[in-house]
Amino acid sequence: GNSLRSDLAVTVHEKNSRGAIENHLYTYNPASGHWQGLVTDGSVGEALMSPDNSKIVFALGTNEDLGSFWIIDLKTGEKRKLTNGEKDQDTWHAYGTWRPDSQETAFLQLRRVTGKGVETKLMASSLSSGATTVLLGPEVGVTAACYSPDGTRLAAITGQGLEIIKLPGLERVVIVPKSS
Repeated sequence: GNSLRSDLAVTVHEKNSRGAIENHLYTYNPASGHWQGLVTDGSVGEALMSPDNSKIVFALGTNEDLGSFWIIDLKTGEKRKLTNGEKDQDTWHAYGTWRPDSQETAFLQLRRVTGKGVETKLMASSLSSGATTVLLGPEVGVTAACYSPDGTRLAAITGQGLEIIKLPGLERVVIVPKSS
């Protein structure tokens, strides 16, 4: 959540109707104590409230899809998939961040690679166009990213160190080398 005065996105660890443990997405309002179930099919991972408190982006895993990113509009209840998970169960999405205007989310696509460990790509999904693009490929070794307060840059931890990435041109500047 963004404030204790508004709804919080909460991943709740609970039993489903078959007795199996799953994680489900709820909102919780601290002032009223009201809980609202949003996603109870599949298993929800990380969930992030948008800066304007109107949407939640979340990871959802099913038996056929290890973890795709989805978005739910809290006003309409509309839920849509932002990414496509892989059927091989070796690719998933996590570690999301919102652009301050709530119109884009960036996240990591992680993929298990035999003999190499995990490769990552930094991805972004535009909510207005619906397009998901690769910002930085697996050769960069991104492990985390977040938007600047004005949304014109990303800070990212990469194989080079801490970098600032100017948007939209993706000009990269290392500000703290990995060796530091």
